[in-house]
Formats: sequence, structure tokens, C-alpha cells
Amino acid sequence: MSFLPTNPEADVGVMLKVLGPLYSRTPDGSVKIEEFLKSGADLSSIKAMLASIGLIRVAADGTVSEISPAEAAAAAAAAADSRSSGPLFDVPTKVMKSVQAALEKQEAAYQAMLAAAGGPPAVGTQCKRKNCKNRYEGEESNDVECTFCPGEPVFHEGYKYWSCCDKKKSLDFDEFLNLPGCKTAERCMWFDEESDEAVEKPVRMDHFESGRDFVMSFFTKCAEPSKTEIKVNEDTLTISTTYERNCTFTKSFHLKGTIDPDRCTATIMTAKIDVKLMKTSGERWDGLEAAE
Repeated sequence: MSFLPTNPEADVGVMLKVLGPLYSRTPDGSVKIEEFLKSGADLSSIKAMLASIGLIRVAADGTVSEISPAEAAAAAAAAADSRSSGPLFDVPTKVMKSVQAALEKQEAAYQAMLAAAGGPPAVGTQCKRKNCKNRYEGEESNDVECTFCPGEPVFHEGYKYWSCCDKKKSLDFDEFLNLPGCKTAERCMWFDEESDEAVEKPVRMDHFESGRDFVMSFFTKCAEPSKTEIKVNEDTLTISTTYERNCTFTKSFHLKGTIDPDRCTATIMTAKIDVKLMKTSGERWDGLEAAE
């Protein structure tokens, strides 16, 4: 792109104004950038760069003017409004055979817990709070302090840690299992505090991409296929599911790029749901959602 010659002095003034916040952070930065712009630098190329990132406007005659924050915000809002208004399509979903067995096992454990709720837990029962190592060995176990983690386990890029105390990380799984909890309670919780009322609960998410494939993982243990919906259009992904008997998760994502809805698939497994999106280009996203 090239621009007609205009008033260099005026152009430099506008460019100094928009670049000022950046260069003012370095010693004599403002002075140095002014000297550079006035030294015969290729102002046309600099204009093109600043115009391409939305800091200035260049008229047909080459005149330069600043784009105000209000104008930038309006442009961002217009871009947001440009999201696809097309209908959402159901993503073909494969259910692994192990899912039904896991759901039956979960229900059997729940019924057994209800049956035993009137008496003491069985010897060897582990505390139900996450990351507590205590097991029930008799009445004296009720006098032992409970040390646990209220967050969720995170496994990302080889590291293993708890979301509530993410400064304690490990690459070794056994070492991760032995990490101490970060909260305490007066006594352990031997039975799950179950309820038939659905509770919205966030889930851990992770992703990886290769070429045009972008795979998003939702760690929803024992997700129920009959209560799971996954839909997409060119730039949107929505997911809604019920997992762990009565936990629900619903979220809509404005995707970082565009996808081919007809080539997207999903798989429900015992511990997670994988959604495979087919990008329309091989450009890396490095994240699922577009910047707001």
C-alpha cells in the first residue's frame, strides 16, 4: 500500500501522539522516536503499519488522522456483531462403550451410599474431600483433622497440580498424589453430600491443535449422553451436559477463527468429552475463544 505525499510535519505529529504511550516507557523514548520520524524515515511504510493495526486513519489524499478510543471501541463492537447468525448444527457424537458401564457403576455406588447413610462408613472408606488422604479406621478417625483441596486437579503440558494451590506443581504423578492439601476441616467427610437437584459446576478444559484440527477436551466424568448437546456453526461452539449424576455444565464459545461445521465431531468418554473442530485454514489459534 502506498500513500500520496502530504504534510510530513503534520503526519509526524499524529504518529508521535499514537506512539507516545509506547515509547514514553523507555528513557528519552519520545525524543528518540521523534528524531527517527523526522530523519527521513520511510513514513509511507510506517503509516501503512499504523493504519493496519487501527491506530490511524489515512484518507485517499494521504492525510493522516488519529483513530480515537471511542472509534476503536465502535469498530470492535461492529466486529463482534459480525459473528455468524446462521443456525447451530448438532455435532455427530460417538459414545464409547465404557460410558454405560461407568454410569451403572456410579448409580450402584450412589444407591449403596444411600443404604449405608444411616450407619458408620465401612472401614477403609476414604474421605470424600478432594486430596484428603485419610481413611476411616474406626470411631477414632472422626477426631482426625481433614486436610484437603477445594479446587480441581489440573494436568497441562506435563505438569500436575491443584487449581487452588497452583504454586505446588509436579511432573511426576506419584509426587502429585502426595501433595498436601491447602485447606483444613475439623473432621473428614465419609459420605458424599449428594442431592438430586442439578448444580451448575465448571469443568477443567484443555486443548491441542495440529494443522486444521482443533481438539477441545471437557473433563466431565460420567457425562450422560442423553443429556449432552454439542452444537456449532461457522464461528460458535456450544456445549451442555450433565455429569457426575447431578452436575451441569453449559457454555458458548465465540471461536478464534472459522470452522467447517460439517466436518466437526465429538466423542463422549468415561472421564471427558472431546470436541474435534475442523478449522477452515491451517493457521494456529493458540486458544479457543476470540478476544472480546
